[in-house]
Amino acid sequence: MLALLSAAALGQQPDPVRLASPADGPVHAGIPIAEVQALHAEPGQPPPDPAFGTAETGWSLIVPGGIVFVYVAPTSADAEAWTDLQLQRQRQPPLPVARPVAGVEAAWRRGTDFAMLRDDNIGIMVQGTEDAGEEAALVRGLVVDHGPPWPAPPTLVPEPDGTWTVQAPDALQVDWQGGHRIPGGGLRFTSPPDRLVAWDALGRAATWWREGPPADTPPPP
Repeated sequence: MLALLSAAALGQQPDPVRLASPADGPVHAGIPIAEVQALHAEPGQPPPDPAFGTAETGWSLIVPGGIVFVYVAPTSADAEAWTDLQLQRQRQPPLPVARPVAGVEAAWRRGTDFAMLRDDNIGIMVQGTEDAGEEAALVRGLVVDHGPPWPAPPTLVPEPDGTWTVQAPDALQVDWQGGHRIPGGGLRFTSPPDRLVAWDALGRAATWWREGPPADTPPPP
């Protein structure tokens, strides 16, 4: 919709069709990472690569002039905590949008180069682009409400030769912390990692911990 592309993209506009919020889980299934990449794909060139953080921080994509951050949380409360943390990190606090788009719980702007919004269990933040509000609205327009269940954590399987292999069949990306990976051996380790994070195509993350998560880690959905 053209209205979503204006400088007032985070202001009051008609709400797209959305599902009612379930009591025991997130409204939105996620945001397809490939579709966000496609927003900035140049003809004949590969799309920009996303950067993956943790299950608590989300993923990001460098775009012309700036960067987009996306956090698909297991609950609305987790998304609210994420946006609160981003606000605390800003040297120049952005201003809240008085009347955000229907369906957006909260939104913030600072000039034209910073915008952030929270839509139920999803947080989107854009910094440094020519019109951050427009970019944030474009990304929100890619939200999908129907999809597979939240991904299961990856697993670490011991092999007969004493190595360990990561299994995450539906993962788009698997990151790890600790351990010793066999060079050129894919996701095989001679000593097991301490943590594995698997991301699916909708930007959702699931974490496996070797010795259990820290006490302040949110429980999985």
